[in-house]
Amino acid sequence: MAGQCIEKLPHSCGSSDGLQTYFDNGKYTGYCHACWTYIPDPYGGNEPEIVVKSQEEIEQEVADARKCGFVNFTHRAIPPADWKYFGVRLGMSERDGVTPDTVMHPYTRDGKVCGFKVKLLNKKIMWSIGDTKNCDLYGWLGAKKVGGLTLYITEGEEDAIALRNILIQMNRGTAYAEQGVAVVSLSHGADSAIEDISRHLDEINKTWKNVVLAFDNDGPGKKAAKAVKAKLLPECQIASLPAKDANACLRNGLMRATRDALVYHAAKPMPTSLLTVNSLIDEACEEVVYGNDYPWPGVTDLTYGQRKKELLAIGAGVGIGKSLIAHELSAHNFRKYGWRTLVIMMEESPAETVRNVCGKLDDIPYHVPGTVFDKEVLRATANEINDFIIIWNPDENSDPESTWASIKQAIRTHGNDIDCVIIDNMTTLSEGLSISEKNEFIGLVAKEFVDMAMKFDFEAVVLSHLNSPDKSSKSHENGGRVLESQFTGSRALMRYSHMMFGFERNKQAQDPNCSLIRLLKNRKYGKTGTCKTYYEASTGRLTQRNWQDELYENRKGRMI
Repeated sequence: MAGQCIEKLPHSCGSSDGLQTYFDNGKYTGYCHACWTYIPDPYGGNEPEIVVKSQEEIEQEVADARKCGFVNFTHRAIPPADWKYFGVRLGMSERDGVTPDTVMHPYTRDGKVCGFKVKLLNKKIMWSIGDTKNCDLYGWLGAKKVGGLTLYITEGEEDAIALRNILIQMNRGTAYAEQGVAVVSLSHGADSAIEDISRHLDEINKTWKNVVLAFDNDGPGKKAAKAVKAKLLPECQIASLPAKDANACLRNGLMRATRDALVYHAAKPMPTSLLTVNSLIDEACEEVVYGNDYPWPGVTDLTYGQRKKELLAIGAGVGIGKSLIAHELSAHNFRKYGWRTLVIMMEESPAETVRNVCGKLDDIPYHVPGTVFDKEVLRATANEINDFIIIWNPDENSDPESTWASIKQAIRTHGNDIDCVIIDNMTTLSEGLSISEKNEFIGLVAKEFVDMAMKFDFEAVVLSHLNSPDKSSKSHENGGRVLESQFTGSRALMRYSHMMFGFERNKQAQDPNCSLIRLLKNRKYGKTGTCKTYYEASTGRLTQRNWQDELYENRKGRMI
């Protein structure tokens, strides 16, 4: 049990105020300090009327706790001097006022004690008094005073005390005997690791050359340590303790083994961002799952779904319908997943983009002249997507470098709040450059686009026109097969893309609304193949449909 103190109540044992109630994780519990009884439901299922404590009451709680004496006996193998070093107070039972009942760990903020975490001596029950929100790491002021080369961080208060004891003992008779040991603990266990350490990250980096994480040797502890190393302290070392935690190491007499785990065998930073296999085992054992569906089930089957941090390149001939795919993706990802998409359309106005995306959501071809529709329906849909479809406003007079700089600024501005960025299209973006300049420019764009997708965690989609096929092959406008090498800036897109798709349609076919999405490259899974699609003129939608192959053939008697 843990949580914030709520109030003191009478108890059936006869105490007038011995029953202390606590609130934590949406649950009320209680403990009677008069008869030493745990009460799982002190309010009998009813919600109490909570009275928020004033600042004066909070300060008085802290003052009362500080009046208590220090722990004056060995507890959990920790001698009195070590308890006193961390300022731990001893609370007495409210039953008789003389029987030791609790230990009270002080927490600081801005150089002052702001609260205590209180633990029963003989039961795993704890609570807080005062105000321990946004507090320092446990033992922070003492660690800063010690300084030194290395900071040790444990998961719990008593682990910090025990670890300091072990290291001081093992340093006796060595050159390190006169040096202090800087040890702190997380304030609220493994779940608070990132939050707790973040508050002191700058000071930690400035004060100590080395940081060793000595979290609990269990699943949550290992996960927390890995997260801290990945997100906050990439150069830190992670110790694998010889028992569950540092206090267990002390109680079991594992002094030398603990010292060795911390000083000699802690996992040290790998050079040039190299990782050990052991550090990746947990992640490797996680089940690989499908990404988000595409609007077309056949494409989902081929790719195993859409994933953030990946670059998709889609190529098609002139007038085949590349932008249609961009609109379908934007609408689908909004409706099914609530994704926010930054749409960068180089060949249509922002208002056209709104019409096209709304049309896919309403099954109405708003973009087609002569379409009869209710303006209020369109207006309502547009309002619905207002916070989810962000439209870049192009500057028609900009050169490619300036345009890309503008796009990058838009991505960086919205990066933390978007799930997908679509650029339609790469060919227009690089217009005006020579062939050599174009290839170099697209290479730069593709790399930077992928880098931003990785950094900001979004799916990157780029559409491209195609270079003409050789004279022996059908043109793309007449159903010619799309090849990876035909993309504008193909070398760069082939290098950086995770998926490459060709969108194929025969404009002279018996049914020119028939089309194919062809998966050309699948970096992760290797699968390739096609998905038949069809343009529904009545709705303006591109849907999956298994049309007959002969419908894709050229109209009889038509000159090609």
